[in-house]
Amino acid sequence: MANPLAHPFYLFGDLWLEDPRKYVGKFDASNMNTNMALIRSFDQSRKSAGSFTAPLEQARWTLESAFATFSESEIALWNKRGVEMSTRDLIPPSGSMESLVACHLLNPTYYVANPKARLLDDLTSPTMRLLNECGFSSNDTFFFDQICRRGRSEKIVEFYTDEFYQPHRDFVRELRQNMAAVVEICYGEDVWTEMKRELGSRLIRFSLWGMFESVRLYLEVDEDHQSLRRFILYVRHPQFFVRSGLQKLGPQARKDFGLSQDLALTAARRLAGYGQDFTLHYFQTCSPCRVGNQLTSEQREQCKENDRKFLDALNRVFPERYQEKQRRKGEKIQEMTGILHSFAGPIQPMSKLKLQREVPQDQLKIFEEGRAQMLANTILSFQKVYQDLVDKELLPLSGDLQASPSTTSEEYIWDDLPHQLIEWMQARGGLRLNGESIVNRDTLETAFQLLSWRKRDREVLLPLGTYSVASLAITVILQYLKDISSPGSKTRRNGTVPGSPGKVIQRKCSACKKPTLDDNFPRFQKDMPDIYVITEHERASCGRIDCPGRNVSLIPINPRQGYTRLRTRAFKQSPQAKNDKASINVLLRSGAGPEISHFVSILYDFDLPNQKSATCCSNLCTFASLVGLNPTQKQELIRKKQQQQQQQQQQQQQQQQQQQQQQQQQQQQQQQQQQHRTAGTRM
Repeated sequence: MANPLAHPFYLFGDLWLEDPRKYVGKFDASNMNTNMALIRSFDQSRKSAGSFTAPLEQARWTLESAFATFSESEIALWNKRGVEMSTRDLIPPSGSMESLVACHLLNPTYYVANPKARLLDDLTSPTMRLLNECGFSSNDTFFFDQICRRGRSEKIVEFYTDEFYQPHRDFVRELRQNMAAVVEICYGEDVWTEMKRELGSRLIRFSLWGMFESVRLYLEVDEDHQSLRRFILYVRHPQFFVRSGLQKLGPQARKDFGLSQDLALTAARRLAGYGQDFTLHYFQTCSPCRVGNQLTSEQREQCKENDRKFLDALNRVFPERYQEKQRRKGEKIQEMTGILHSFAGPIQPMSKLKLQREVPQDQLKIFEEGRAQMLANTILSFQKVYQDLVDKELLPLSGDLQASPSTTSEEYIWDDLPHQLIEWMQARGGLRLNGESIVNRDTLETAFQLLSWRKRDREVLLPLGTYSVASLAITVILQYLKDISSPGSKTRRNGTVPGSPGKVIQRKCSACKKPTLDDNFPRFQKDMPDIYVITEHERASCGRIDCPGRNVSLIPINPRQGYTRLRTRAFKQSPQAKNDKASINVLLRSGAGPEISHFVSILYDFDLPNQKSATCCSNLCTFASLVGLNPTQKQELIRKKQQQQQQQQQQQQQQQQQQQQQQQQQQQQQQQQQQHRTAGTRM
């Protein structure tokens, strides 16, 4: 039971609120008084009718006859355009018109176990199951659709003209005039747009306060604005909470976004008189399952076949819009071609490298040409796949990649992705995590996060689940192609050499230690061609939502693979560089010997001071093992250091000879001075 002291203000039904005087200034007092007068009058009229639950009586009107009339009008429109459509795809409302709560949806889809069943409240429908799980079923709720025909929601919105909308609008208008619901819940933006078009100024915002402040509550009044017909709530489509990725952001994110939804549905049931103690916590505390996966592969294929037939009918009935769609197809292909051509720019000229460890220039040329050919083949192969998918209408043509949270399309699971895209992605070595290909939507979303590390902010990644699976895949592919085709800085081009064609480095994040995308176009240190040059994210994590790192590095998973940073002038002056240099000096003071100074300067590009300590080849080998050098590389390193020592010895000998000569000259000068002093004394 709600605390009467904490919630003393009675609104309607079983909904009690806090004292509005505590929230003076948050709403217009005069408008509130006017609206409260409408609510009080509506409340009194309902109670004086003899029973609070008494339905509105409309003589000579029945749902069955109204739906039959609507069906005839709707089918006649298709027949007029020369297309035969089945009445079995026209789905009547579910539940009783005497229910005090009504749920207003957009349209039923084919995404159910049995599309031939003319049932709206079908638990095999992902949307209807979510509504049932959060407390709304046909036992006490009236369900109806704005468009009563099965089909792809986005295609209906794209193709339908006012002429085809009209029978549906007329039928819904009759439903709303005759249903007894005192509360109507509108799910999603498309439904809400229709409501605003239908009601216009008869739709009045009523701002709540206190714990229900976030609820979007409206009053539907009669044409004379003198009486209230019902309460209307505008809420998110339930599929938003499945596809928004909230479950990956943790309990707090679910609470932040689910709170307003739960409060709105709680207010709806309390306004309907379903109990003052009713409080919903479903969207705050639960992770709605992807119930679409419950359909078998055969059922999903049947769903896709029905969608294709529906799309074919739309193309024949609306040839002008079909031609406009074909024009957009051409624009999309042209746009993609331009993007891919920008990736496949002219190859940067290869510098003549002066390597301390000589690498044949002809071999470097082969590596560069192999890399360029591999990149060109990658871009060309995707261009062919993309054009094929657009021609077959297997990709969305809209310019926005992000789907609206209101869409009722259920095609967000991995199995709905065209197999051409799956095969293309799985053939790319750089779209793998520790050698494992992308095999489901979860790994696809992980790839998106890792490629979008520059946009790590949660507000950017939050709507990730609202992407259709095809749009998400296209986004991942384009970012991948952009990354691998980037020539990089001049410093990177001149300071590194490419790996052999086909060589892949499996990587992990230096902060969270989780795998990142493999590098199938690796670059190596020019002075030590076996040392991999790592990628660094300046002031950013690896991209995973749960990665706590900043300034992370993507390092090889294989502990035997040597690696280094690309040291630029700016990095040498950074605090990190100073820390690294201090660590190196500690190593040198430990007795590793001056030969390591030169080796470290190769890896870190530092000019280190000479250290006065004895030569120690064993320490040198130990250090070489730590950075992952093989025995041959160790011997090469020692040979170079021995040559350096010989040069140093020769320099020391020359210095000693010079010192001896200087000493002899000084002795001769002293002898001459002594002779002059002796001669002066004798005189």
